[in-house]
Amino acid sequence: MNHPFHNKGSCICDVFKCIETGTPVNVIVKGASDPIGFFFISYDEKTKCVKGRRVDESIIILSCDSIYAVNNGTLTIQKVLAYITNTNTGQVEVFDTETNTVTASIPVQSTPQGVALSPDGRRAYVTNTGSGTVSVINTFSNSLITNIPVGPGPFGVTVSPNGKRVYVSNNQSNTVSIIRTDTNTVIDTITVQSGPLGLAVTPDGQKLYVANNNSSTVSVINTNTNTVTTTFGVGGRPVDIAIRPDGQRAFVSRFNVSSLVVINTSTNAIVGTINSGNGSQGVALTPDGTRGYVVNTFNNNARAFDPINETALGTVGVGSNPTFVAITPNGEKSYVTNFSTDNVTIIDVATNTSDGNVSVGDGPQGIAIGKVSVPFNS
Repeated sequence: MNHPFHNKGSCICDVFKCIETGTPVNVIVKGASDPIGFFFISYDEKTKCVKGRRVDESIIILSCDSIYAVNNGTLTIQKVLAYITNTNTGQVEVFDTETNTVTASIPVQSTPQGVALSPDGRRAYVTNTGSGTVSVINTFSNSLITNIPVGPGPFGVTVSPNGKRVYVSNNQSNTVSIIRTDTNTVIDTITVQSGPLGLAVTPDGQKLYVANNNSSTVSVINTNTNTVTTTFGVGGRPVDIAIRPDGQRAFVSRFNVSSLVVINTSTNAIVGTINSGNGSQGVALTPDGTRGYVVNTFNNNARAFDPINETALGTVGVGSNPTFVAITPNGEKSYVTNFSTDNVTIIDVATNTSDGNVSVGDGPQGIAIGKVSVPFNS
């Protein structure tokens, strides 16, 4: 926020006495973290209530006592946006999942692959395989903040649950770089096994799982000590990893074997497999952990599966050479990037059917979806 006023006595009310009708306003209500945006209508000094008009034309009335902070100037709204790496053009496209349109293209560096959002949606982190860097994007302004040198061939990227660390797999140096997000600097580099690709952090932030593609193994890193605690074989050249929200299971896709490996994260033992398809790559779970999708490159489809009962469900046809997948925060839609057809396939999770394909940029690969605060343009 540009000019926050913290609620100390009548301070918040005094702010509204000075705002002109029609001014865009953002407030944070006590107990909430996301701002509420509206156009100011009036302030009632008798009731100490503020009246405003929201973007959807609805009227909102708030008590001053319920407001923690306020600023005026730029009205912000929340959108569910997808960030898609275009490997062939060195760009990241911003995709509005409400309108299913590309709203912005952000230049990064050479051969962008993976992308991850911070938990608060304020930053996107992009691995540039050809440049050996991670680009940091301000999602409010769609601007590049910096490019952070990491190891050669960075591919996978994930953010810790508290947003303080970013983990990057360096495919060509068999390492994982750890970035401190408040300084955008690499603070440690951990050696794993050959060809690391996908990685995932447990919900408690204590363990990082890394898929070592060339070695057909998974490494487990203790995030408190930044050391590898164990490495075990999974076979089939693993690509990506998703962890169930309860933290008890990890699901690993394997490019050369037509099944997911299911790992008990307490013991790091393989406890089962789930039929997937040929050339499995990206894997993602709904936020409630009741549905998962794995993308099968050679079958040109996405396989749904049940992460609770650990069973395979039906497949959905997508575009050509699909690579990765992400799911909306409400768990209703799944988006699959199709590298060769330059589009994304939208899947209705409830019915497990395709809602069609939407064109994006050249060579879409990585995708991350989340809630992001953006300026409202009236």
